[in-house]
Amino acid sequence: MSYSNRQFSFLKDVALLVMYCAQQRFKVTGGDLWRSNEEQERLYSKGLSKARKGESRHNSRMAIDLNFWNIDGVHMPFVERDDGRDEHDSQLSIIADYWESLNPKNKAGLYFKSFRDPYHFERGD
Repeated sequence: MSYSNRQFSFLKDVALLVMYCAQQRFKVTGGDLWRSNEEQERLYSKGLSKARKGESRHNSRMAIDLNFWNIDGVHMPFVERDDGRDEHDSQLSIIADYWESLNPKNKAGLYFKSFRDPYHFERGD
């Protein structure tokens, strides 16, 4: 499959994800879809990413970070608890499960083992 077809398939799933979020009564806005190598390296050096430049799915536009608001219009930022989980994990798990159900190559950052990123959604190889 060509790169443009892979990206088109990924973005179709992103559109379905955004609609699903709305059905679940979340408001979402776009965060990072594309990152330059310089931006990726900056995030890596600050410990905000495990991927170095050229290694992130954002570098190839095959990952997106979304911003979430709950039904009351309250922004849901990532707030890590003492156990390493996010205070919104239980709410976001339905979104992550839906994302991964759309395509076997879709991966939700909520379920990453080494670097949890609950607002990250990507298409793997």
